[in-house]
Amino acid sequence: MPQINANIKVPSLGGVARASRDGEGLFPTLLFCHPEPLARDLLFDSRLCASNPKFFKAHYKKNYLFFDMEKEEGINEQKPERTIEQGENSSKVFSGEENKTQTTVELYGQSAEFFADMIRERLMPNREYKLADLGCYGGELLQNILDLLPNYKFHTIGVDCEKNLENNKSAEEKIVADLEQIPLADKNVNVAISRYTLAWNNAEKQKEILKEISRIVCNFAIIQHAGADGENSNDWRAKFDDLFDGDEVPACKRTGYYFSSREEIEKWMNENKIKFERIVERKVEEVSNVFIERWALNEEDSEKTRKILADKNYVIQTTWLITPNK
Repeated sequence: MPQINANIKVPSLGGVARASRDGEGLFPTLLFCHPEPLARDLLFDSRLCASNPKFFKAHYKKNYLFFDMEKEEGINEQKPERTIEQGENSSKVFSGEENKTQTTVELYGQSAEFFADMIRERLMPNREYKLADLGCYGGELLQNILDLLPNYKFHTIGVDCEKNLENNKSAEEKIVADLEQIPLADKNVNVAISRYTLAWNNAEKQKEILKEISRIVCNFAIIQHAGADGENSNDWRAKFDDLFDGDEVPACKRTGYYFSSREEIEKWMNENKIKFERIVERKVEEVSNVFIERWALNEEDSEKTRKILADKNYVIQTTWLITPNK
């Protein structure tokens, strides 16, 4: 039998698993791990693959293969970099300047006031504090919070990738870093804020980010997340994978993301003994409006976006307060 090469889409993990089939069986040369059991187990014979001579399982669901195995030395694993392109109107949406729909008002327009209220309740004015914005982009949220708290003295720190920090005018100190390895000492900042950064990282990175946030704060952190519906996470994610693979709406192509559910995040925090309080949770409908506004989609692509998401055109918005362990 002639050898056949194939690319198998694994969108939830932000990549493609390359597999080859010859007369002896099917084996991958690029593997991804997936944390959740799916519909059907498949057993592949990878003994012909010199870098990993053993059997392994893969789960199959809705034309996707999810490889389920531990990382080992010698496995040829190459994951694509996380997409950082935010959309041409992202700064306006993030700042709440021109929220055109109820969706963007709820997800972006109301955040600063909510975060400012939480800070007022927990910190005294007219004192100096360190405030770190993690995944800060252009500093839109941070600037809105500073405007709402004129009686507070903050030394502001922005942490993000270099490209996102270029136009940040709100942070006095800019740190180019991945959030799973924040170059700050333990309990170095009074307050850390992070809005919608978790979902644009894979699951393993999200766990590390949560641990880092807990480590660097001496007072508290406010984490706001827009993620999957915990009751039907796989079906929900499949719709978003169809959008972010970029096949139908190229402007929305994203990689390296994982829309964790509130249940998953709280499980990870409990496992790592991170102290947290869930402040609020709500369902935000018509989330397609966010992508339409951020990427300035034309009428045709806007309709495609709504059609792709269909009955999963929403996110679950959750806000947590994280406090350090004594």
